[in-house]
Amino acid sequence: MAKGDYLGEFEHLVLLAIARAGGKAGGAQVHGELEAVTKRGASLPAIYVTLARLEKKGFIRARELVAREEGGRPRRLFEITRPGARAMQETRSTLERFWTDTPSWGRNRR
Repeated sequence: MAKGDYLGEFEHLVLLAIARAGGKAGGAQVHGELEAVTKRGASLPAIYVTLARLEKKGFIRARELVAREEGGRPRRLFEITRPGARAMQETRSTLERFWTDTPSWGRNRR
């Protein structure tokens, strides 16, 4: 896996949140999913910075949705691309190899 293709923890979590939403999600939906599953806070700005980085890498693409009401703001819907799905799978495989090949050193420690 090339250096730029490896996902950091937060990038991986953001992509997983989009995947859990059926492969397409808005920033607020990603935020809610992250907080519900991880039980830790995540700021909206951090999520949008990460979404922009994932889009720049080609792992997601954004689509503008028209505002639902007069004077409302348009929304962006983020969708995982094939390269993004591949990066998710490669990151998962790498982590699983590490866990599989790691001795159970931590089980008996207090």
